[in-house]
Amino acid sequence: MPDCAFLQIDTERLVLRRLQARDLPDLLYRAHPDVLPWQGWQRFGPADAAGLIAEMAWLDPDWPSRWFQIGIALKGSDRLIGDIGLFTPAEDPASARIGCTLSPDWQGRGLAREAVAALIAYLFAMRGKRRIVAGTLPGNLPSQRLLMALGFQRAPSLDLDGEWGYARERS
Repeated sequence: MPDCAFLQIDTERLVLRRLQARDLPDLLYRAHPDVLPWQGWQRFGPADAAGLIAEMAWLDPDWPSRWFQIGIALKGSDRLIGDIGLFTPAEDPASARIGCTLSPDWQGRGLAREAVAALIAYLFAMRGKRRIVAGTLPGNLPSQRLLMALGFQRAPSLDLDGEWGYARERS
């Protein structure tokens, strides 16, 4: 079922929501030198941020073969501190691929874990997913630890474009 009206997922400290125009300055954490090497893009400037925000305004999170970026905002201030990408393969709509980016200013506080755990629960319970896959570059130890802590298992057969693949099945 399409979810073009997707608004938000609340956690104890966070709100996972659509990206909004006011997020543009904060979204530039994607260009930070501590973030950029772990991403699939070479640069990320204000025009990229504006284009991403505009595209996400109308996109369904489950649109096949399209990435949907969900903003991670602090509850109370609504300040954007990260985002989670969600991809539904057209050939297997009961699965999803995810990837998380968090501003370096907010790393090491358990916020990525809280956000990704909430998205996983949403995908299994509300979107009927049976399998979630995540990829991370081999040297990205914090992301690898995060995925393992959330019940993902390394799956060498899932290695994707130089990334190590991790998978979690619905339990």
